[in-house]
Amino acid sequence: MWLNNLLYHQIPEADILQELEAVLQLPCAMVLVHNEVGLGVIADNPLARQFVDLSGKAAQLMGQYCDEVFFCSAGLKLKMK
Repeated sequence: MWLNNLLYHQIPEADILQELEAVLQLPCAMVLVHNEVGLGVIADNPLARQFVDLSGKAAQLMGQYCDEVFFCSAGLKLKMK
């Protein structure tokens, strides 16, 4: 939801990803949860499409920094990394 708010307030995508990367570089243990939004129907309005695209970029960035990555669906988890 935080991505949607930042996009709504017209925060540039580069600034959002830069801030996320700064958080990912903090020297502490974190557990991050990210909803997969690209596997379903994508709305036809520009803000929704921008949200889906940015959400995917954020997930890729998190995947690069995380030691472990899991995809969870229907109560099952698949270790991706």
